[in-house]
Amino acid sequence: MKPQEKPSALDMARLLAQAYQSGERIETLIPNCPGLYLISFPSGKQSWAYRYRRPGGGSAKLTLGPKDESLDLAGARAKAQECRKLLKRKIDPATAFKEEKSVEVAKEVGWTFDALLTAFAEWYEPPRATTKKQTLRWLGLKPDSKKEGKWIPTGNGFLGKWKGRVFSRHDGSPVITAVDATEILDDMKTVSRNRARSALKIFGRWASSRGKGGKPYVSVDPFAGLRRERKDREKPRERWLEDWEIKALWQSAVAEPDAYGLGALLILATGQRPEMTFEARWEQFDLGAKVWRIPAEAMKIDKPHTVHLSEQALWVIGQLPQKDSGYLFEPEGKEKRPLNWHVRPKVRLEGRADTMAREMGRPSLAHWTYKDLQRSAITGMERIGIWPHVTKAVQGHAQGSKSDQAYRHYDFAGEVRLALDKWGRHLAQIVGG
Repeated sequence: MKPQEKPSALDMARLLAQAYQSGERIETLIPNCPGLYLISFPSGKQSWAYRYRRPGGGSAKLTLGPKDESLDLAGARAKAQECRKLLKRKIDPATAFKEEKSVEVAKEVGWTFDALLTAFAEWYEPPRATTKKQTLRWLGLKPDSKKEGKWIPTGNGFLGKWKGRVFSRHDGSPVITAVDATEILDDMKTVSRNRARSALKIFGRWASSRGKGGKPYVSVDPFAGLRRERKDREKPRERWLEDWEIKALWQSAVAEPDAYGLGALLILATGQRPEMTFEARWEQFDLGAKVWRIPAEAMKIDKPHTVHLSEQALWVIGQLPQKDSGYLFEPEGKEKRPLNWHVRPKVRLEGRADTMAREMGRPSLAHWTYKDLQRSAITGMERIGIWPHVTKAVQGHAQGSKSDQAYRHYDFAGEVRLALDKWGRHLAQIVGG
């Protein structure tokens, strides 16, 4: 039955009578609400429906619900508006509503993984903010760039697989088990599998020790028995860039400067961890004093760390625009958040570096990571005669055993400043030679 043209006034009783007399359903477009229809059936019932074009193409109709006291005209208009918002985000309303309904049904049975993960994110406060971010990323959440302190799904991680599923029943019995987790972990590479397993075990311990009404969310931690197997042994990565590779990378980043390339150069110039570099804020820098003060919560040793800035480091920082977000590195667009250094734009930087290497008569660079750049800086410092205890201090690493740390409190600040200046001059020779 084709939908009727939009009437000048909506007469519900008249439409029902027409449907009864004709023996066919009648679809009536609601005025001033594109896509919303009132469906009148010969049986005397009416319902609301929304017609739209799917994001991937093709027409579709979504039944919003029966016309009754729980869903009147105002409620139907609100649902239609929600559908339009979803379509603007290229989300099929039918899929979104189906997921929402399954979650509501699951809540009646027990605690959903979604709900518990949200509660866990609010509770979890490790010493380092980066630890929280990395742990939640493996579980399937990322910071909400629009609401500070809130977390949203990444579409990946365990939440990407278990969205809407019941984690445990209200009586505490587990529904998601170690077998479910292992099926996901087995599809991951070694390092990812180990990090994801660790994050899941933290969540499991929380769920079995926290709850409501005097009862834990789950009576027995279903992930307590997850262990590393022989195949999970990690091989220490030993990749570091040789001088010609550093030159190719540096010159390619300077030729077409962007946040990913300049971030790589700052790691090379300072020898600091990628996560600290890409999450650095302008307020941490005193360019006049040539220092970068990293707060204790960003450090593994839970102590503030001061990084001397060589002329090379200052030059890199000078190429960066100061934006409203306060972050040294941030993505293009309106989002006010630190740069995600795990994403694909690094591939473009690799391609430019390979092109530069070939112009120098060299082969393409072997695969490298941002962590390899830190390793390259520290290795390079020691190659030019800087002692290992000084390179440890450059990185803010603990010196010696715990017993040693109880007695050794010299920070080697003077030696670190000389070391980074010496390394900066050597970098200048590498990239300019």
